Amino acid sequence: MTYYYIGECYEKLGELNDAISNFKTAVEMDENLADAWVGMGVCYQLQGDFAVGLRYIQKGVEIDPENPEYLASLAICQKQAGFPDKAEGTFAKATILEPYDQEIWLDFAELFAERADYVSAMGKIKEGLQNIPESNLLKWRRIALLFLEGKRKEALNQLNKMLETDQEGFNQLLEYLPGIYNDPDVLNMRDSFSL
Repeated sequence: MTYYYIGECYEKLGELNDAISNFKTAVEMDENLADAWVGMGVCYQLQGDFAVGLRYIQKGVEIDPENPEYLASLAICQKQAGFPDKAEGTFAKATILEPYDQEIWLDFAELFAERADYVSAMGKIKEGLQNIPESNLLKWRRIALLFLEGKRKEALNQLNKMLETDQEGFNQLLEYLPGIYNDPDVLNMRDSFSL
């Protein structure tokens, strides 16, 4: 496990080649160390080598097929490798295993949003909110998707409600929809609350 932890530290530092080297040593010492297989795959994914990333993440999933974090990593890599249909099925399994992880729901919704299927993306955000009704991240993404769907009035209404309770979260909306910063109605609403 030591080499796995060293690899994890290198990954967090962005030293991906050193991370991969340590993850490889970890799996040489214990070929059933799913964390190291997935970590190695994520590093290759981050380097843009999706085929190798997929192979290693899949190996980790084979060892621990009920781990929603591994499945989410696999789905993200599948999406980036150009397999959105496979990613959809993998995300679906991850959300069944872990319905209370807002990041998985956000990534699942993004799979559809990237293809401009905002209705399906909104469906995933709504499913996430059914499981995690207190998630402000999901609520901010819902507002962004309402704007993208062209439901401006509803988006502005939801924005007003969110600003009443989570003014700092406004940055979530700006990160996802940077063009919204030029919308005078949005700016006026934001300015009406003390940030």
